[in-house]
Amino acid sequence: MTKRFVCIGMVVCILLSLCSCKKAPNNVANEAPEEDISFISVMLGDKNIEEWNENNVIANVSWDKLKLSEDDEKKFPKLKKTFDKLNDEALNDAKALMYELSGAAKDLEGDKYNPLYLEGVSEVYLQRADTKIVSYVEEVFVHSGGVHPDYHYITSNFNPKTGEKLILTDVMPSIKGLPDILESELNIKYDYLNFGENQLWTIFNKYSPEDYNWTLDYQGITFWFSPYDIAAYAAGPLSVKIYFDEEPYIFNEEYTKAPSGNFCLMLPMRQKIDFDLNGNDEEKDYIEIDTSLDQYGSYNMLSVTVNGKTYTDEINYAYDFDVYLAHIGDKNYIYSDSFSDNDYHMFNTWDINGDTPKMTQELYGTEVDYEYIEEGFEDGTVYKQAFNNPEFLRLETRFG
Repeated sequence: MTKRFVCIGMVVCILLSLCSCKKAPNNVANEAPEEDISFISVMLGDKNIEEWNENNVIANVSWDKLKLSEDDEKKFPKLKKTFDKLNDEALNDAKALMYELSGAAKDLEGDKYNPLYLEGVSEVYLQRADTKIVSYVEEVFVHSGGVHPDYHYITSNFNPKTGEKLILTDVMPSIKGLPDILESELNIKYDYLNFGENQLWTIFNKYSPEDYNWTLDYQGITFWFSPYDIAAYAAGPLSVKIYFDEEPYIFNEEYTKAPSGNFCLMLPMRQKIDFDLNGNDEEKDYIEIDTSLDQYGSYNMLSVTVNGKTYTDEINYAYDFDVYLAHIGDKNYIYSDSFSDNDYHMFNTWDINGDTPKMTQELYGTEVDYEYIEEGFEDGTVYKQAFNNPEFLRLETRFG
């Protein structure tokens, strides 16, 4: 992965002042003007360890570091300490995994023109960050040469003032009826899967609050399930959201409050995501982001699917995507930030408010604002804004 050690020629500040004065959807978290609830700026930095092996086997481990903006580090020093500790733990885990992959690589052999890749990838998807809660889901992918890769979810939720980790009962004081709700919602969302009679209820009835992987956004709480958690590997990763307005009695009201009716969250790939696009109807809405790889391991397609309707953008190639869902007034948009050789970026926008998603804007050579932080001799991390506030999106471009 090419690091961005280049001079930035021009900084473009885009104020997305698309905020509508129309009524926001009913299920968006309640605005609380009596409290000073504001967004917190979280930045993500790519780190990786790569090792070439003489048998045409490449071992690579990559992960995201967490950082607060300079202003928010001063406002939330305990959360900064928590992030620093998590970053140290992530580095130790990455080194341990690289040791395992390097050991496995010695017993394998790849083709000269088609090397065998062993890798571990951990990506953070921010769901919410404000003065009430910082919530994100981490997708971990490990391929160590077996029949199929292993991937699973880890979720983290923090009180920004204390830096302490929140557990499910902080947000949902009683989980007594949760097994029934989850069983019902999962059977509706994944009606093509045969979970078996009472199978899900039996699994969830044995869960303690610490056993659930969950995140909070501005519409509700999402539960994330890795392969084998509740279904076979072939079913893939699953998730389901319980909306604030559907089951208001189960939530701690403090966490249903929000800075405003406008917000953004990051979207994992190849996952059927619940999101209410229109608060004035009773329909369930689903968004899916997918990509396809070519023979060289780069992406040649990005598709956006909303309620079964798909728009596919066939591209030359890209190495990675960051995809965001932006809720502005009563409208919703998809933003994607991708890059190819020489760290050349593309920032695209999709309008998902009609019957079929459509691309509305393509900005070439433009990316989400980043910051390079020196961390040692000839070493550092490039941190990019985890976009969560649609009222101010800072982009930048460069001169050749």
